[in-house]
Amino acid sequence: MWRISAPVIPVQSVLDACVVNVADAGRKAAFEALGTPLSDAAEAFWTALQSTTLHELPEVDTVGGMTTADMIWLYEQKLVPAKAPGRAIYDTLKMAAPNGKCPLCGRGTVYSLDHHLPKTRYADLTITPTNLIPSCQDCNKTKTQSIPLLAAEETIHPYIDDIDVDIWLRARVVEVTPAALFFYADPPPSWPLTLQRRVKHHFRVFKLRKAYASEAGYLIGNIRGHLIRNVSKQGATGIRAYLADQAESCRDVRRNSWEAAAYSALSESDWFCNGGYSLLG
Repeated sequence: MWRISAPVIPVQSVLDACVVNVADAGRKAAFEALGTPLSDAAEAFWTALQSTTLHELPEVDTVGGMTTADMIWLYEQKLVPAKAPGRAIYDTLKMAAPNGKCPLCGRGTVYSLDHHLPKTRYADLTITPTNLIPSCQDCNKTKTQSIPLLAAEETIHPYIDDIDVDIWLRARVVEVTPAALFFYADPPPSWPLTLQRRVKHHFRVFKLRKAYASEAGYLIGNIRGHLIRNVSKQGATGIRAYLADQAESCRDVRRNSWEAAAYSALSESDWFCNGGYSLLG
């Protein structure tokens, strides 16, 4: 859930690349005629994105006489495959995510492009670069084909929403054996109410509580030995200081990484710092 640079590739360039080797002359001509309607749709999409009014965009099943199935064929056959004529553009869009990390969750490795508004319901946005977001497999599959019906149901868009300016991702320790973490979205009350709701909605849609808890389980297991062997001699104060320093170091990179939230929660837990860290299941 962090911002990445928006692509500067016009949809006309994507269209030109994709249609170059369409064998059927009639079909190729029909696709080539889509330049203006696809460009208009891309502009309307970007405007709606900036004003948080994507939910007002009408669904589109035909564009310039080409159906949803035609546009999905163009995407799946001419943009995605390794030897497709548009593959270089596909790869450029994927590489927009720093270090190959999924900007939708900050956890997984980018595997493909996700349609922010689904291609099955917006034929005119099927190959629009700003509607294509690098994502991991989990996020791409989890989001499904749902669309927002309200502004508050618009998930965070990495090309335009910057929500890493304040801390909104938090966690608390669950005092069980072994220790566990419960993550939750807690946007600052100073944020616009719609943005607060969108962040919480994004957190639910991508099932980040469960994903982060799983990662945190491994993290706690991995640091247990270090805490016991190297830090426990300094007592709870030393444990807390070590964990707080780790949290700060993580926040230097991303204020709202799950790692930063995890270390913060562990450092703030008296139970964990006083021995909870050493308990095995």
